Amino acid sequence: AGQIKVVAKNENGEDVKFGSLEVQFAPEIAEIGEWKAGPGDEAKIVAKAKSYPFAEGVWYRILEEAADGGEAKVEKIDKDDKKYARYSSSVVENGLESTYTLTIKDANLEDAGAFELSCTNRVGHTEARAKLAVITEEPSFPKPLADITTTLGSTATFEAVVAGVPRPTVEWYQGDKVLAKGKRRMFEK
Repeated sequence: AGQIKVVAKNENGEDVKFGSLEVQFAPEIAEIGEWKAGPGDEAKIVAKAKSYPFAEGVWYRILEEAADGGEAKVEKIDKDDKKYARYSSSVVENGLESTYTLTIKDANLEDAGAFELSCTNRVGHTEARAKLAVITEEPSFPKPLADITTTLGSTATFEAVVAGVPRPTVEWYQGDKVLAKGKRRMFEK
């Protein structure tokens, strides 16, 4: 790529002509891999591709993997389709390299799965796959609840550390009875 110059000379003078060489190539997408998000998070899948000229990128949801040499069942992610209203895509060009981002607002378990980026320019076409995992964690208490011995009329404070994604709700019980906030009971997060 670059400028080309040709010079013709003889005893009568010379002539110079200039041209340019432009090398175009089909898109090449780097491996996208697996991306993770928690429920309620803004999930992102980011892909990098090189091409010249610029390649248009379209994201697809893989609904069903290909069976016995057939084609996978895919669906174009179209923000005008209400099912994909929380989805958006963007691209940033930087010379020969472009970064394509698929963003999902308020991710939920149904958003997990396989996605495909399809890039096309006038020279060619290529596709690459990505996975999105929406990570959850069942509620747990990383620290045990301490036993407390106190005297009548004193204040006792129980402290519990809770883990889980999405954030679990917490209820306190005395025996089988749910403890409610009141004059003698206070609960803090």
